Amino acid sequence: MEITLNKTDELNGVIVMKISEGDYTEKVDKSLKELRRNVNINGFRKGNAPIGMVKKMYGTAVFVEELNKLVSESLLGYIRENKLEIFGEPMPSENNEKLDSDEKKDFEFRFDVGFRPEINIDFSKKEAVTGYEILIEDDEVEQHKKYYMKRFGEYKEAETSDDSSIFKADVVACNEQGMTEEGGFERKEIHIPFYRLSAKAQEQIKNLKTGEAFFMATSDICTHEKDLLHMLNVEEKEKETLPPFVQITITLIKVLVPAELNQEFFDSAFGKDVIHNEEEFIERIKNDIGKSNAEMTNQKLKFDIRKSLMKDIHIDLPDAFLKRWIREQEGNKNKTAQDIENEYPIFREDLIWHLISQHIAKEQKMEPAPEEYTEAAKKQARMFYAQYGMANVGDEYLGDIVEKILKDEKQRDKLYEMIMEDKVTDYLKENLKIEIKKVTFEEYKNLNKNDDEKAE
Repeated sequence: MEITLNKTDELNGVIVMKISEGDYTEKVDKSLKELRRNVNINGFRKGNAPIGMVKKMYGTAVFVEELNKLVSESLLGYIRENKLEIFGEPMPSENNEKLDSDEKKDFEFRFDVGFRPEINIDFSKKEAVTGYEILIEDDEVEQHKKYYMKRFGEYKEAETSDDSSIFKADVVACNEQGMTEEGGFERKEIHIPFYRLSAKAQEQIKNLKTGEAFFMATSDICTHEKDLLHMLNVEEKEKETLPPFVQITITLIKVLVPAELNQEFFDSAFGKDVIHNEEEFIERIKNDIGKSNAEMTNQKLKFDIRKSLMKDIHIDLPDAFLKRWIREQEGNKNKTAQDIENEYPIFREDLIWHLISQHIAKEQKMEPAPEEYTEAAKKQARMFYAQYGMANVGDEYLGDIVEKILKDEKQRDKLYEMIMEDKVTDYLKENLKIEIKKVTFEEYKNLNKNDDEKAE
């Protein structure tokens, strides 16, 4: 067997593989003998059919299978031994010979390959990138303070309502003048959260006291029909039975009374003996806001660093090869050439950034440490709990889910990507000029809004 590489340019090449009869004959004969021992052929006991008959019946299929296996193993071995830095897998050239053992004994196969470009970047000459620090303002701290106090408050019976109220009420059908109709639609002691009502209904109910009533069109009670049906305990299929107008009589009003700033509240909100007084409470709020702001600004800085580098760096790719390679991937078989052309610019940009990141990671010998996997898994676990409104979950409750994440190979691969992305970003932040600008939260929102408008 003879394998050679013909480079057509710096980014493209053809691997030529010449195979003679002696390279595969022994493998084919061995497979036929193995097949003879196991195949059932009418008129012969298992394993006793003449080898000539087995070859006549199965020879071509065995030949093709063994030759394909030989080609695949030899091709991958050649790439490994010669340390070829290529994209994806080699693709058979369009003019390859057909396999036919009856007519030919020697074969030549050609495989197109696309080479990874050499990456050389001098970060010291890149222009400065603006990073942002969001100022923590007093009104934002106050909003968070009120949020915590309401979240850990309790509902208490009251004479009048506010926008936190929940009501119990009796509902009966009435006419458009508000006169009730006997024997018609009726519901007792239904549960009405103020926030579920339409603006029109909120205006009607907000100044009422227990025992007072109002009437309105049934369709105007809630903004969303599903909320109305749930509130009135009516199935979707029965909604046509709803009367046009109803009278609503308030039987109970409860309002949310914020929690008092005491140790019971601090323990409920943050865990036992974590916070001891209002000063520590305010400091904790500022710290949490700061962490949240830092995550937002760090994501923007990642994006802006990438945008800045991509603007200044020109990297050539084997574009024709890559487009063909994309087309051959599972899931893309039904895409047209125009589909690939339309999608390619985004693919190309992502690929170049991936190459830059890989180059930095390799040059700086970056690898995740075991404890970094654990911390990344904890972060994922906390995000999972946060979806269900469970913030500030302690490490002692994360063990099982962290262990499950770390044992899952796909999840571990995702953690690897996350950790390496952070390492590369940290390196770039240290080696690029980053100019920090302090802004209010409102100013920061406008920055993102402007970025979105430019992207469109």
